[in-house]
Amino acid sequence: MHLAPIWLLPPLLQRNDCRGLRVLAISSCSLHAKIDSPSTAERALALRFSEAEAALWSLAQQNGHRLTLLRPTMLYGAGRDGTVAPMQRWIKRWRVLPFPVLDYGLRQPVHVEDVAGAVLACLDNPATVGKAYDLGGGERLMLDALAQRLFSDNDLRPRLLPVPRQAVALAISLLRRWRGAQWDSALLQRALRDQVADNSAAIADFGYAPRPFDGRFPPALRAPR
Repeated sequence: MHLAPIWLLPPLLQRNDCRGLRVLAISSCSLHAKIDSPSTAERALALRFSEAEAALWSLAQQNGHRLTLLRPTMLYGAGRDGTVAPMQRWIKRWRVLPFPVLDYGLRQPVHVEDVAGAVLACLDNPATVGKAYDLGGGERLMLDALAQRLFSDNDLRPRLLPVPRQAVALAISLLRRWRGAQWDSALLQRALRDQVADNSAAIADFGYAPRPFDGRFPPALRAPR
């Protein structure tokens, strides 16, 4: 099982003593969702996933590996992700969440425990060998609806503070210039797009049954400093 970034795996499998292994690795739906992103950095990330997957399929064919790839959508649930957890930390501390005013696309966040369950369900399942599965959560939500659920799932009154798009773009630009942040204004454009997954193959092959979105604060969540 390879749970580290997928581009670290091909060099490991190029060793001479690696033959005929059962290999299960975690990739990402970013491979699809970010390949045509307006962000240069996001397009480069999608290409990195794609090239790593191609290398793995080639190595599997050459060396007899029984390979399965899992591509989760937006991960959440352990308080360590880069999207849901920062919003949860902010809400937990301030009881209000600044939010850009946009026409948001759909998201399908998947809980880390459901991905872990998928890994275990695939390991000894011959039907999954030689396949890649997109893994979305059990519910599709607009980003603003998702933010509201972070309040209501924790028995809090939803309090989203609307922020004009232009103000958010300016803040991102300033953070990039002064703090070296990796964000750029293309994030706002990508927020308008749907980023969802088709779970049907995973359901058919190994009984994948992800939970609806659960916005409750995880035990490990820490408030921002």
